Amino acid sequence: MTISTILLIGASESVQKMVKWVISEHFSILTEDDFSDVIFSNGTEISLIILAKTHSTDQIQKLQDQNIPILLLIHHDEIDIYTDTLKEEKTDYLLQPFYPQDLLARVKKNILPPTPQTIVALFDPSELISQETRRKWHQRGMAIHAFTQDKPLLAFIKTKHTDIVISDASLPTHNAEILLETVKNKDIPLFSLFPVHSDQMENNSLYHQSNDYSVAPFDADATLLRIKRILKKKIPPSLLLKTQKKPNINGNNGHPQNGNTPALMSQVNVTLNHEIRSPLTSILICAQVLKKHSDENSQEYQIAKEIEEASRRIQTTLDDFGQLKQVVLDDYINGIKMLNLKRSGQSESGGNGSC
Repeated sequence: MTISTILLIGASESVQKMVKWVISEHFSILTEDDFSDVIFSNGTEISLIILAKTHSTDQIQKLQDQNIPILLLIHHDEIDIYTDTLKEEKTDYLLQPFYPQDLLARVKKNILPPTPQTIVALFDPSELISQETRRKWHQRGMAIHAFTQDKPLLAFIKTKHTDIVISDASLPTHNAEILLETVKNKDIPLFSLFPVHSDQMENNSLYHQSNDYSVAPFDADATLLRIKRILKKKIPPSLLLKTQKKPNINGNNGHPQNGNTPALMSQVNVTLNHEIRSPLTSILICAQVLKKHSDENSQEYQIAKEIEEASRRIQTTLDDFGQLKQVVLDDYINGIKMLNLKRSGQSESGGNGSC
């Protein structure tokens, strides 16, 4: 795995130690006392530049010309100096003094690729969804591909990755059926737009077969919440079928219940990593900082040590959870089942799975 390289320029010895201590586990670090044109001449691919002291506008402009994200470590009274600099999209700042977890979070924000956008195919020949609403949705992470004719829409759905289709429901019956068949075959949720509420809506096939619908006038935020709810509930039909075939995941004690395990466990693991591992890293860093600044015989040191040990146990559990290949359950208490992480991480070929 390639480790991203960070260039730290102009940091004092104490700041260098802090930065290295916080991020050296995650990134490779190069340090320079001051900016020089020769910094970029050795061919090293740099993912982020951290500037830790005041630089001239010309120097910063030269760094910005490298098209590399820049993180400024500045004091509160220096913000005005960098007013124009901070207008650049790839230039960020962190006020000194800073907490270790804030530095790590800011570095990751600037060095890691952005979260993928939700790809939306919008069929809206009558412009039921206003340009202002589309702009708001785009700001909230939705990449909208708009169509005014159904044939280009269908071609896009068939050939491009699409997370959801939002369609004007005023389609001829035969076109509506083609759209429904296409999204069903591609496992794409459908959100329908009705220009008015009427008794005729119930005769529209999109009314019955869409995942959800909304009637004009459309509030940008309210409609987006409905759309996001569909995306959260999206479950592949193949997964649903497997779940129906094996509805009782607890089964017999100790026997692997495979069913939808690989797909479901993968989704759960992504969620755990996103919701737990990031804050856990911050907790570990804080505990390590507390230990570093405490006497080994002090109560603070012992508390920090306990926090660190508990956090590492959680990390180990997350790592084990990421290795699941099947579901093997043990009896816990009062008839409750508990996942046997060690057995569940083994291949199914090792016997009948009884514990």
